[in-house]
Order: sequence, then C-alpha cells, then structure tokens
Amino acid sequence: MRYFLIFICLVFVFASIVEAEDIVTVGGNPCTWGPSFWCHSFENAEECGVEAIQYCESVNWSVE
Repeated sequence: MRYFLIFICLVFVFASIVEAEDIVTVGGNPCTWGPSFWCHSFENAEECGVEAIQYCESVNWSVE
C-alpha cells in the first residue's frame, strides 16, 4: 500500500512537470496582437498568414 501511494505521488509530480512545459505566454505570438501588427508591414502580414494579408488589403492598405 505504501509503494502504491508513492507511485501515485510520482505520477502526479510527473504530470505537473509535463503540463508546465506546455504553458504558452499570453501575447508571446505577435500575430495575436491584431491589425496594428499585421498591417505595419507586408513582412508582418505575411508572417501571420493569408487572412492577415487579406484583412490589410480589405482596409485599403497599400504596401510600399
């Protein structure tokens, strides 16, 4: 019984370590900053995907 409890504790410790590695920082991806980032430059829009480029073009965005 004692070894079973130790095993259960180790499972919980391991699970918490695995979950801690999956933490994502809020705002860590600049593409989540929205149009102010996307439309700042073509490179930014391109980095954030086709939808960002389409949005910037739809608001009369001109790439210089």
